[in-house]
Amino acid sequence: MDTWEMTEEVYSTHIEPMIQRLVDKGLLPGVSLGFVTGGEVLFTRHYGFTNLENKTPPNDSSIYGIGSLAKSFTALTLLRMQEEGLVHVDDPIDMFFPFHLEDREIAIRHLLSHSSGIPNIGSDLLVLSQDKSPFLPDLPEISIPFRSIEDYFAHLEHVKDYILFNLGEKFYYFNGGYTFLGEIISKVSGISYPQAFRKFVAEPMGLVDTVATLDEADHVRVVQAYGMKPGPDGVEALTGQHLNHPLAQAGGGILSTTTDMLRYVNHLLVSDFIPRNLREEMMRIHAKADTNESPEVFGLKGKHGYGYGWGINENFGGYVMVSHGGSTGVSSSFVSMIPDRRTGYVIMANCGMPATPEILHYLNSFIVGQKPSPPWKARNELYAKLAGTYSFLRDIPLNVVIEVKSGLLYAKSTLPPLEHPLIPINNEFSAFDSLEESNGMTRINFYHEMPEGRMPLFFTIRGEEIFFHYERNVFKKVTES
Repeated sequence: MDTWEMTEEVYSTHIEPMIQRLVDKGLLPGVSLGFVTGGEVLFTRHYGFTNLENKTPPNDSSIYGIGSLAKSFTALTLLRMQEEGLVHVDDPIDMFFPFHLEDREIAIRHLLSHSSGIPNIGSDLLVLSQDKSPFLPDLPEISIPFRSIEDYFAHLEHVKDYILFNLGEKFYYFNGGYTFLGEIISKVSGISYPQAFRKFVAEPMGLVDTVATLDEADHVRVVQAYGMKPGPDGVEALTGQHLNHPLAQAGGGILSTTTDMLRYVNHLLVSDFIPRNLREEMMRIHAKADTNESPEVFGLKGKHGYGYGWGINENFGGYVMVSHGGSTGVSSSFVSMIPDRRTGYVIMANCGMPATPEILHYLNSFIVGQKPSPPWKARNELYAKLAGTYSFLRDIPLNVVIEVKSGLLYAKSTLPPLEHPLIPINNEFSAFDSLEESNGMTRINFYHEMPEGRMPLFFTIRGEEIFFHYERNVFKKVTES
């Protein structure tokens, strides 16, 4: 396997231009990132502006909202409190609040790992609606009360009819579960969630600029938040406000800096502040995802699932990768770590996504020390090669146009009239499991769904010539898409 040295030169050559291109196109207003290895900060980088109007560049001390990455802090706060005997992950949640489901005894650990069986309750939409986030400018105001813990439990009562799986059986990413955990932290500690987070985690770890509410942040250094709205003339950056909702603090309301987040990552990788047993509990799978194959978009293979506040993938380039992202729609973050190599990175932006999946794949490869091989890249190149206009023999008006839309090939024809998505026959994600070689030709097999069943379709490539086979007909590519 090709190695990739974790150096500034490699980063500057292969990754930095990708990020700078997004900034130059106006797709990222501002972005900060940094890397650690062996307990030391390797380097940091900053691009764009914290405020597009006054053109202030970001730096290590710029404060971003980190979104759902806050869940890892909430998990660590609970585990630190467990170390002091205040609470235990096996405690049932109805010890603390009057919420009970007849067929299950949900414990704190089920909420930490999203394995309670409770699906999404729409808490994120309720929060965004009330805060009028530009991330969803067309989202109407929702009249459901959702400001107090009483509102939260009243809303949670309505979820009971939607719980279809047994306890621990189904992984549902449940934002509302971390609201519950934040309330447990506050009740057990006798202080607010922001105060408890500061007491058990932020202050002991030296995270001087990491706060659980916008009110505690140094507003001079808080980046301007933006919702990115696509339009006919490009992407428009709409100014917004950072998440500051009382029911979102534990699940997505924390703000931090590059300096603090890299210090946090180093604590997780090498510091004695977090005992080994706590790290192991956080960074092992407690709830398996539905499939043993991770989403192709991240370029991962092997078993994956959720620990306590962290996503776990058991095979990225042969290593266990621990990661989590977060987005409030107007600010975002992503952290990834390779514990066995003691390497990691953080990236934050003042818009809804800090990077494209391809950039995240490159960053993950960088901390693994291997050259990136995004599984979708070769497939996209193949699809681009297959796209174009295909003609029937001579001047008979039977033409087919092959287009790429939303990551799929589509076949379109006017005679006969048809428009079908083409699905790789062996694997819904990859055309390369459908390649066959024979008689000097490469065959790529697809199908499309019909009411009567699947209709096989395929392409053949012979030298520079490409053919599309539909039922009894063969079409030859004559022009590019």
